[in-house]
Parts: sequence; C-alpha cells; structure tokens
Amino acid sequence: MGKDKQPRMVLGQGILALARRRGVRGFTVNDAVLELEHSPETIRLELEKLMKEDCLYVTNDLKGRIIYREP
Repeated sequence: MGKDKQPRMVLGQGILALARRRGVRGFTVNDAVLELEHSPETIRLELEKLMKEDCLYVTNDLKGRIIYREP
C-alpha cells in the first residue's frame, strides 16, 4: 500500500508536525512532498482542508513562494 493510501489523519498530523518544526519560516508544498512522501495532489488537498479548519496559515516568503505555517 502506497503512502497516498494512508488515512487523512496521519497525513494531516504529518503536515501539522512539519509546520511546528519549521516555525515562522514555514514550508512549501515541495517541502511537504519530499518530507512526507505523498503526491503533490494529495498534499495540496490536505493543505486546503487544514486551512479551512484554521490549522494552517498561508503567506508568501520574500521570493514570492507560497508558505504554510501554524497560525
């Protein structure tokens, strides 16, 4: 079974743990894909769900990249 088949809760917890570790510098979608080993589509869907639940904040860094972090 590939990692994309893992329950949402496990992926969501992994994303929130990544946000906690990265602190104010946050993380990109690519960071999450590389660290959590899920497809970009799966990561993006989970990020959207977490943002709707007010668990993540989205902003841009100085280079213009989309950055996710804890609120």
